[in-house]
Amino acid sequence: MRLGSGPLLVDFGTAGASARREHKRLNKALRTRRHRTRTSAGFAGLLAPSVLPFSLPSLLTSSLALAAAAASWWAADRWFVQRHGTETGVSWRIGAEGEEATAELLTPLRRQGWFWLHDRAVPTRRFNLDHIGIPPSGDGLVVVETKKWPRTWQVSVNRGGHLVCESFDRPGLGRLQETDVAALIKETDAILPHTDLPVSRFIAVHGARVAGGRLTLIRRSPVLGADVTIEVVEAPLLASTLVGHADSKADRSAARRTAEWASGRFPRR
Repeated sequence: MRLGSGPLLVDFGTAGASARREHKRLNKALRTRRHRTRTSAGFAGLLAPSVLPFSLPSLLTSSLALAAAAASWWAADRWFVQRHGTETGVSWRIGAEGEEATAELLTPLRRQGWFWLHDRAVPTRRFNLDHIGIPPSGDGLVVVETKKWPRTWQVSVNRGGHLVCESFDRPGLGRLQETDVAALIKETDAILPHTDLPVSRFIAVHGARVAGGRLTLIRRSPVLGADVTIEVVEAPLLASTLVGHADSKADRSAARRTAEWASGRFPRR
């Protein structure tokens, strides 16, 4: 069969799916705990009139029991919300929203021959890759990590060459983001034993501004034993940056072949 004449055997995945599942799991557990707390308190309130040291008419006793149960239920619910809130795992929701937003930005590139695989697993590893791109040439892999940071932050590189976020509201106070950079190196290094294709690394930043719109970091890859480049890009500039990155001649068959291989090698989470 000539390549391209059959069905496309690519599972594109769903951006942010694993983060959404984790957020849903955590909040289901939170709702269960909240329900149990309210129910236990309401049941205790229902029994309260029965411990009174004197007897009351049955109708009055029933009314008091219902009132006590309702009050206990309400008080327990307010206590639970004040202590635990109504949502947990907020970082998972924010991460999912960022990945979904990145996927929307990447979708138009499909018309130019790009393939995009979202929320991918790496064999024997617990982490996931947010987005794996196959350029129109099919001669490499592009890994995009999504970060959704506060709009009051600006991302830059300090004098030591480290990625840092500084608050517009509190000038001079910075927060190092080198943990995220190191995580991306670790994740992309995990791909290398599975392929001879070159791997390009990008961080797409939503919310926060990136100084100059785009920053270039040089970091050491332990697997390669050499320096690699990481491009940190404001999300709105991601698509145009990737188009400039893919300057090789398009090869539809090669791109399809690489996408089908990557889809099977790095399955959805």
